[in-house]
Amino acid sequence: MLLRIGDYLDIDEQRAPLYLYEYLQPTEYSNLEWRQHFCIDNFDKISVNKKTGLKEVYFCGQSDDPSFHRKLLSYFDNVNQELCSAVALSETYENQKYLLHLRTNVVNRIQTRGFSISDVKLTLDYKAVTDLLMGEHIYGSPKYGLREILQNAIDACKTMEETAEGMGEYRIRNYEPFIVISLDQDRNTVSILDNGSGMTLDILRKYFLNVGISYYRSDDYLLQGRRYLPIGNYGIGFLACFMLSNSVRVVTKHIFASKAIRIEFERNSEYICLMEEELQRQQGTEIVLEYDPFIKIFHDPKGVINFIEENFVNTGIPIKVVTQQTGASQTQECNLKAPSEIISGSICLNDYLNGIEAFVECNYKGINFSRTLGDLSGFVCNYYNSEQNLIIPECMDLRDIRQFVKGNTIELGSAEKARFR
Repeated sequence: MLLRIGDYLDIDEQRAPLYLYEYLQPTEYSNLEWRQHFCIDNFDKISVNKKTGLKEVYFCGQSDDPSFHRKLLSYFDNVNQELCSAVALSETYENQKYLLHLRTNVVNRIQTRGFSISDVKLTLDYKAVTDLLMGEHIYGSPKYGLREILQNAIDACKTMEETAEGMGEYRIRNYEPFIVISLDQDRNTVSILDNGSGMTLDILRKYFLNVGISYYRSDDYLLQGRRYLPIGNYGIGFLACFMLSNSVRVVTKHIFASKAIRIEFERNSEYICLMEEELQRQQGTEIVLEYDPFIKIFHDPKGVINFIEENFVNTGIPIKVVTQQTGASQTQECNLKAPSEIISGSICLNDYLNGIEAFVECNYKGINFSRTLGDLSGFVCNYYNSEQNLIIPECMDLRDIRQFVKGNTIELGSAEKARFR
């Protein structure tokens, strides 16, 4: 804890020498990072408050640029968070010698020159944000909340497959991923259960419950050096659940955890109930929603199955829908097609496109050449004519790439290479 706090407080010219800054001449964000150090004058940043007896962190200096000053204030916010976490952790130890007698807010004595910073900050209203991000506002239909939940479940199963393969002698033998959607009218619940890798308390707090931050795009995941790059990207977390239900229960158990974590929350409240509980199954996540609002969106179990079959391809993970009504149970597995079945004569390029991402970006609001991406043929090379607002086929000698696939390689001669780009 002391090392972490000490690293945060090491922000001054001793850490970022002026002569080195002048030599490197950093620009843009790097320039902000360097210049904030020069605003700090004091090297000793700990003092004792004579009234409270608590040690406190203080910063002295001068700031003459609003951009650098705002960057510095954000840094102070991070220091405050670190101090709060450290003090709270120190209080969990029985031995009082580990207590940190620190004030959890830094004392800001930085003087501004030529401008002033108001104590007014941009704030976000929880209810307004959740309403904005739900249903028709962004996704066009609340049905797509199920797509977000299922994609997270698929990603969890895929990462679990990789974990099971890489555990050596401790590996989970014969791991078979699955996703089960249970429509239980008798209990008035809908549950989406997977046996993926599950979530730790840290992942829940930092990513699942943190809107806008994706675990799969974080250093915590990327630095594991995994092969699988999940599709889930935007990190809307639990908000996807609110597209389908007003109250949500999540029970998750990480592969390396001894107990499961259960959280309960409601759409109109930002407060969450969290507890640990014993769970028989080895790992995975179950999301439990209300039956009535869910089935109102999809109409019936067949509507759920049709939606899944229209929005997902076969990834090797079976998705089953279980209907429970008046004590009777019926199970149906979704008929997910492979890409080669959807587009006749297609070829899967998974073995050749590792690390490559493709996207379509249209910034001009006047573009209306297509209503959906399905209107664009994948077999014709096109370009966009902004003056006519039209998609025009590009005249070029197109070749079928299947002619050049041999084994696990694509072999092109010099003449063919000129025709591909």
